[in-house]
Amino acid sequence: MVFVELTHGLGGYEFPDLAWVFERGVKAVVYCATIDLQFRFALYGWNRYPAGVRRLDNVQMWNSLTSSAYNQRTLELFKDNPDTSVIIATIAFGMGMNVRNITNSINLGLPDMLEVLMQQNGRAGRDLRTESRGWTYVEGSLLSSVRKAVELESAEKESSGTVVRPSRALAKAVSRATTKRIDELDPNLNRLLQCHVLQMCLIAETNIIFGNPGPEVKENCKIAGHSLECSGCNTSWNSPPTVETSRTVLPIDSGPTPRAAKLDPLPTALLPPHLSKPHRADARSWLDDFARKRWALKNMASARYLPASALWSGITLEDILDHFHLLRTVVAIRVYLSGWKYCDDDDVALCHLTNELNQRYDKRIQKAKKAAVRKAKATCSRNKGLSRLVSLSIHSYSLLFELYRNGC
Repeated sequence: MVFVELTHGLGGYEFPDLAWVFERGVKAVVYCATIDLQFRFALYGWNRYPAGVRRLDNVQMWNSLTSSAYNQRTLELFKDNPDTSVIIATIAFGMGMNVRNITNSINLGLPDMLEVLMQQNGRAGRDLRTESRGWTYVEGSLLSSVRKAVELESAEKESSGTVVRPSRALAKAVSRATTKRIDELDPNLNRLLQCHVLQMCLIAETNIIFGNPGPEVKENCKIAGHSLECSGCNTSWNSPPTVETSRTVLPIDSGPTPRAAKLDPLPTALLPPHLSKPHRADARSWLDDFARKRWALKNMASARYLPASALWSGITLEDILDHFHLLRTVVAIRVYLSGWKYCDDDDVALCHLTNELNQRYDKRIQKAKKAAVRKAKATCSRNKGLSRLVSLSIHSYSLLFELYRNGC
């Protein structure tokens, strides 16, 4: 049982973390929750092979829309053709077939329940003579939520007889959205994700959850002598496996996957403000128009069947909008949108657009600030006039009171 943190989301057309499954020698079934995700992942796989109809045999689909004849041919190709490496399936696949040469069963995204995960990963290893693996690729945002929840719980437990509140920054990190996402998880899957984060044995925890009998069911993989350790016991599983191939070499590191270095934060006083909601909505419409026009200029085959949103492969529209106020030079675009697939081709054109819009938004902000200053000055003047009037009234009342008291 192996959990791997995705370095990309599941909403795009690029899945580099799973590129290894399309290599010759791999026999994998990849489970997708929707036909939409299934098709996008299949498209990514087909594009990794030379152009031609034969690549359609290398990557096969299996869902409720594929015919029984197509499914039967899929099984035959997977069994007999060494170039057919992947079947990409929806949940419907799990109840409909039995192939003994599956060596890798992969969940692309976390299933809804632990029982579903176990059933789908159980499709691998029907041939006891071969080693098999069950993979689950989990979105980074979900694992981040689990880590934050674990950190907060750990901070609360560190109190030794006295009440120690977690830091405000840590408590704020576990936002309502994070808490809601954790609460919506299947409790058993949540337990396994926490074990993965804390580097505890996933197999032992699964045995405890299901109440499996045996003298070593609660021991970790090393003590139990498992030939293939889980990702809680062996963090090197977070790197993809290698395959004998002359085209691509996928190395395995001995340690956990390193995180990308963060840029040193700039002084916030020197930075322009983030886009307001109206400006963000306006920028979104301009970016959609930009994507349609630039995508229409592409002369590659995929531009004829992919939507214009594929221009943002490697990043998301939200990434652009979050950093839009900083995208004022080509260098800034290359830094903040470093994962953008078409950056080398379209960075200059995007820079022209972001610069023009940022200048427009800056003028609006300055105009609004000047109007606010004028309004504040007018309010201040009115308040000063009222204050003087009140002072004169009090002074006059005091004089009248003195005259009255003196009998004048």
